[in-house]
Amino acid sequence: MPLLTLNAFLLKRAIEPLDAFTDLDLDPKPTLAYLDDTKWCPLDWDEAGLMSAASPGDVFVVLVARRRSAPRWQQFLAREVTALAFEDPPMSYGAVVLCTVDDVNGNGNGNGNGARWLAWCFGTGSRLIRRSAQDPRFGLTIALNMLAAPKTPAPERNIPRQRRDKDSPHFRQIGYRTTAPWFQQTGHRAARDIPLDGFRIDRRSDLIASIGGRITSPSFTDSVTGGRSIRFAADLACLPELRELSTTLLGLSSTAGYAKSLPWVDNIKLIENDDVTSLVKDHLIQQLQAQPVPVSVDAILPDDLDVEDERPIRFILFPGEHASSASRVNLTIETISDRIRRSADPAGLLNAELRFLDDAHESLGRVRLLDCICADLVIGDDQYLAYDGDFYRVNRSFVQSIDGELERLELSSITFPTYHGETEPVYIEKIRTEDSDRFVILDRKLIRLDNEAGIETSDLVSRSGALIHLKRKGKSSTLSHLFLQAANSCELLRRSVAARRVLEEMVRANSDSTSLSAEIIQVHTAKLAGNGVEVVFGFLGDWRGRSVTSLPLFSRISLVLESRRVEGLGFKPTIALIDSADPRRSRPRPARSSRR
Repeated sequence: MPLLTLNAFLLKRAIEPLDAFTDLDLDPKPTLAYLDDTKWCPLDWDEAGLMSAASPGDVFVVLVARRRSAPRWQQFLAREVTALAFEDPPMSYGAVVLCTVDDVNGNGNGNGNGARWLAWCFGTGSRLIRRSAQDPRFGLTIALNMLAAPKTPAPERNIPRQRRDKDSPHFRQIGYRTTAPWFQQTGHRAARDIPLDGFRIDRRSDLIASIGGRITSPSFTDSVTGGRSIRFAADLACLPELRELSTTLLGLSSTAGYAKSLPWVDNIKLIENDDVTSLVKDHLIQQLQAQPVPVSVDAILPDDLDVEDERPIRFILFPGEHASSASRVNLTIETISDRIRRSADPAGLLNAELRFLDDAHESLGRVRLLDCICADLVIGDDQYLAYDGDFYRVNRSFVQSIDGELERLELSSITFPTYHGETEPVYIEKIRTEDSDRFVILDRKLIRLDNEAGIETSDLVSRSGALIHLKRKGKSSTLSHLFLQAANSCELLRRSVAARRVLEEMVRANSDSTSLSAEIIQVHTAKLAGNGVEVVFGFLGDWRGRSVTSLPLFSRISLVLESRRVEGLGFKPTIALIDSADPRRSRPRPARSSRR
């Protein structure tokens, strides 16, 4: 008998099957059957509510037939080749086998009998299960446990060196969410099982969404793929065997055996469970209502609004404010907090849209208030992250290691002009006007070499020779471009004599003072080949009581990675927190209790 492809979802706790289906108002109505001991009994669809009283071990089958429009190819062949017979009207079929399983490791599904529902989907059956009703990591956890389960090691002396990685986890496909410098869904598939290092994935920041490969298990065939669901092939003798498989899968989904060989997988986990999301959002509101707002909560600008001509954000409007009177040029957490405290519906306010305008008071777009907040939140023994409208569970020791590296980065000793919420180009023009005796402006000046893409060396060069990269405090996607630009600039200057000569000419051409350019060139001649030239990551924004560890976690990860790269190339990475106060007074670190 050929193997049968199986695809199983786990319904969230407190979700009943009838609440999980997308659309059952169909003609004809779904067909329902119930397994009574060894006999299948048909049920009228009006009796489907009986499923809410199911006990562990009960099995139901829902069969759905949908009338559909014939695809164009079918219409074409039916017209041209009359000898072919097609079903009229065309029908598509989907089936869902619902198994109730005793949830010995949880709280059941809310019906009082400690059961969870597994939905085995066939045909178009998977389209019947609402995404919001699915446990988002059910299949992924099972696949990780199967593929990365620790193996009994053989004595190392008996293993040839080139074959010692055979006991490490091998995979055939992987899907993940890339977080820096752009958020995107990414996937790779290999022709055979390969080690994780063979896939292009950053273990420090990318989020695993699905994974697949070959396994050795007597209960399953030789390969599985897991994401929201678990997919594999099996040789089923009879349908009730799904009950035993359901129990096995639920057990595999409730453990984290993979953590021994893949501990980094759970460093950052996107939360898609509505109950947990509500818990974290409520805690965020409590933090925003506190006086003062904890330093672990901050505001960020959505600098990546989808505007074709890349007009920068100049003014920010809350709901009810008129564009004609717009004057707010910066978004501070204190402003957000004040509105949350005064709101009768703070959760609703988080979902309200802010409007963003350019210099001419023209609209740039709308973004939810929640999308403009980043926060590290500790609830009990767990730590969470709010960022870009999503919530994540994060590994505390991982976050502490990232923040520990950032705290070792020196603050630049360079003094910058005060910042009052203007855009980067306006701020840079202010430096050109007020501080041309201390800085050379290279904003948007590119080094172009034969057969290479143009690279912006820096936004500014100081009298000390420091290469300064500036960006308003904003989203990780925007800041990651800054960090990447700085590291690419350092790499080019480190390896290319021609690039260093072009930079020298750019400094001369854009300096208002021959003495200033001469000082800079003298420093660069001595040090630019990799002997400690300072590279400054400058952040424009409201920094009262906050430090670089108040940036969004994904920004902090990117900053750590690119700072390592800059330092490895022989440069000296530093940071500058530039606001309306002297940046050297912005030294306070977040309280330890807010991170641990």
